[in-house]
Amino acid sequence: SILFVDGPPGSGRSTLLRRIGWSLGVSGKPACTFEAPTGTLTIEEAFDLEMGAWSADQQGGVIVADDADRLAPSSLALLVNQLKRGGVLVCSATNPLPALSEFPSHTFSVPPLDRQSFRELLLGSIPSVPEALISDLEQRTEKRPGALRAVVERVGDRPVVSAESLDVGPAASGGVAPPSRTQSFSALERALAT
Repeated sequence: SILFVDGPPGSGRSTLLRRIGWSLGVSGKPACTFEAPTGTLTIEEAFDLEMGAWSADQQGGVIVADDADRLAPSSLALLVNQLKRGGVLVCSATNPLPALSEFPSHTFSVPPLDRQSFRELLLGSIPSVPEALISDLEQRTEKRPGALRAVVERVGDRPVVSAESLDVGPAASGGVAPPSRTQSFSALERALAT
């Protein structure tokens, strides 16, 4: 069977899929995880690398795939074979996957962050945000982690004292660039850990 993880860009689909794959892996369950790469591998190379670790007669197991619709037909055929042998696919896809239509499927829509989680993540990332701006940021970001991450990157390490402080980019602030994506992710992870 298939579980489609659905949600708008920035909703946390990829993060959720990474977490599912990691949790399955550390629990010792047969699982293979791949996603559209951000590095030097293509999605096909990442798929081949992960699926190549499974024996040709692997029965069952869970395949966790981000952006599964970006796979070539030959890779989708391998997924179909795994599903026919009792495998389970947990994936996201922007476009329909007709090759998988014969299998039962369910959809999980990633909800926005609840108000308290959004507030904690926001204040952990930008502690200087005045209380009056939290509702404004909830509306601007629709309480989606990706949209919040974009605000954190734009603000950088500047204090936030007004709504205008949120709209200032690096060029308008004397050319000081915001923290790198890695620094921002680290800050968000620290905020989530507290």
